[in-house]
Amino acid sequence: IPSAAVELLDFFMDKAKDVTGVKGQEGDTYAGSSYYIAPKEVICSVLVESASKKTAVVFGKVKFVVPGVTIENASTPLYVAFNADILANAKEGEGDFAVLKAATA
Repeated sequence: IPSAAVELLDFFMDKAKDVTGVKGQEGDTYAGSSYYIAPKEVICSVLVESASKKTAVVFGKVKFVVPGVTIENASTPLYVAFNADILANAKEGEGDFAVLKAATA
């Protein structure tokens, strides 16, 4: 698992506890965290930028559910897949999503 995945796992999965002192086959020592497999719901805003960075779309309220960590086969890296639902924004009068153009300098 790439080191950047730790932040992803911490955000989308419930952390159980820190794990330290795990010895590898060649004597290397590892430390990290354990997580629960049960799905976790996360609600947040999402900004999707275009490849050109000239436009973006903002969704005010999106519910993410991570059904679990997945591995397809022995040659595919472990990864986190998630499902997302765009929800109605709870703040009246703000709309549910916005289409934006990059501000000129």
